[in-house]
This record gives sequence, C-alpha cells and structure tokens, in this order.
Amino acid sequence: MSAELSATATVEEILAKKSVIELRELARSFYVKGSSKMRKVELISEVKAALMIPERLEELLYVLDSAAWQTFRKAAESSEPVKLNLTESRWYQILHGLCYLHFITGNRSLSCSVPPEIRTVYDSLVTDGLIQRKKHYDQLHLYALAAANLYGVISQDDFVALFNSQNEDNTSKEELFDALIRHIVVDAGYCFWDKYIVDIGFEDNGFADVSDLLAQIGDKPRYIPEKEEFLKYADWRYFEHNEHSRNLGDYLIHACGVAPLLVPKIVTELHESCMLSESFQNRFDLLAEHGIEFDGDQLNEFIRLLSAFDNSTRLWSNNGHSPNEIFSLYEQKNLSPRPNQSTKKAKIGRNDPCPCGSGLKYKKCCGR
Repeated sequence: MSAELSATATVEEILAKKSVIELRELARSFYVKGSSKMRKVELISEVKAALMIPERLEELLYVLDSAAWQTFRKAAESSEPVKLNLTESRWYQILHGLCYLHFITGNRSLSCSVPPEIRTVYDSLVTDGLIQRKKHYDQLHLYALAAANLYGVISQDDFVALFNSQNEDNTSKEELFDALIRHIVVDAGYCFWDKYIVDIGFEDNGFADVSDLLAQIGDKPRYIPEKEEFLKYADWRYFEHNEHSRNLGDYLIHACGVAPLLVPKIVTELHESCMLSESFQNRFDLLAEHGIEFDGDQLNEFIRLLSAFDNSTRLWSNNGHSPNEIFSLYEQKNLSPRPNQSTKKAKIGRNDPCPCGSGLKYKKCCGR
C-alpha cells in the first residue's frame, strides 16, 4: 500500500497505511513492550519512536552489504528518488519492511527514498563519524571472510596482527569482536570458536574438526599474500588459477566431452575438495555426480593431472600454503617436514577401490 504514497512520505504517513497486524509485527521487531494491547494510533507513535533511535539504525547499517549501503546512502543524501534493482541485495526488502526505505513504483521501474525523519537520524550519525566506522568495520568483515576461506581457522591474535600489518587503521581484539559479531548474528561465512575465527562449516558437527585441523597445521608458517590478493579470498569461490587448473579443465573438455560452461563449476568443486584434504575417492564421487566416468587410459592421465592440481592447491592443513610450497620451504631449510607437515601426494593405493566404480580393487582394474 505504500506505493500510493509520494516520494517524500513521512514515517508517520507510511505507518498510517499499515494494518494493526503489520504495526504489531513491526513493534515486536523493535522490542516495543505491550504492543499486543495497543491501538493503531498508539502503535504508530511507539514504532515511530523506535525508528528514531540512532543506535538502532546504526547497527543495521553496519551489516548492510555494499550494494544496499551505497543505495541507502545515496537515497539518504539525495532530494530525488533513487532507482532500485531488487536483485542486487536482499537487504532492500529488509530496509523497506522496517520502514527505513520507502519504495516508489512507476513506469515499469522501482525507486526508493528515505523518509525525512530517518534522514535526520542518518545525518546525525554521519556527523558522529558513521561513514568512517562503517568503512573500517566492512574491512574487518572482508578480512574475516578471506581468512576463513583461505585458512579455515585463525587465532584472533594472529588475525589482528595480520590486519594491522596491512592497514593503517589498526584494530584490537575488543573491536574485532564488536565488529564481527554483528555479521555472525545475521549470517556470516565465519564464526568465533574459543579464541579463533573459523569457517562457518565447522558448526555443522559442533566444531569437533577444528582441533584436528589445528593439529594438522602444527607450526607450519602461514601463507600471507599482499592485501589486494588476500581480499580476493573474501569470495569463497576464489582460488588462484594456474597451469594445473587449466590443464585439468582442458582435459575434461577435450578428453571427457564435458561442456565448457560446466567445467569452471567442476574445477571449483574439485579445488574445494583438495583444499579440505578430502579423500581422493571423494573427488571421483563428485565427478560421478556430474556424469563423468573414465576408461583405463583416461583415468591414469586424469589422476596425473589431478595430482598436479592437488599439490598446487592452497590447503587449510598447510596454513594456506600448497603442498609444493611447504615442500620447498622445508627443502630450503634442509629440513624434513614433521609428520603433520608432510606434502600430500594425490594417488590411489593399489588395494583401494577403483575410482571408475567397477567395484574391483585399483590393481585389478584401471591400475593394471
């Protein structure tokens, strides 16, 4: 119903268009006490008062993604409605539902504006340094995503040291918790566990695997790329493509007849399996799900290519280093890696089940 309102509609006008049920839902969202017994006029007054609390808007703005933040900021600072693309961010609907953003429809397009009372609250936050704080907290969030994706686990102390080594605007463990917990509550790709920041996937089995990963890492040195490269890992799909990933992709296309558009997805899934040090059989199960099977000659060649890809992949168990890098590091020091620091050679034991799915042992099938 808010579409009937003008672009300059006030909070009170927007709320007046809502039903009592909708107002009570909003009141509960803002923790307004006694809302179940309030009439419409009182609900409008109480919800409006809740919307005007600066700290409430500030907390919400901190967790907006880049698209929603830029749109809200532009709308709050513009006298004209701002064009909107709802596919850019799920936060648009949330901001609209909470009445911080007002949708205007017309001529096959959707625009938005920020109610004048909310603009006043936003302006006060900006005067108090909101934009700089938001930028700093967003950077901490991106670093946490990148660290979780690249390492799987990192102590808060190590994270603070890494962040401070690459950013002039330093942080502390206290600030780190305050900045990241907002995203964790909303749904981040990482979470806190004990004194560590860990990938959210560890939550699935109650973080039982974190201790195992820490034991595998041991005292291996941490791989730390330059800032620009490090932040690429904030995207969980990112990894460094090299000759081995290209060779693997080319083989899937030319020897196995896999559609070129499907290959990047498959290689990304293989990379994740390698990164997590999953079993070699797991890789072939993954390929089987895509309908990819090998004959004897194909299998041996694919194993060779996959082994090279495996050994050039950055592993959680190697603190972000590839097996090849770990081997070189210890070779340069004229040392042998400790048991939990050994390089990983992707191969199939002769008595293992053959990956082709025949049910025979590898030595009796494709390994002959």
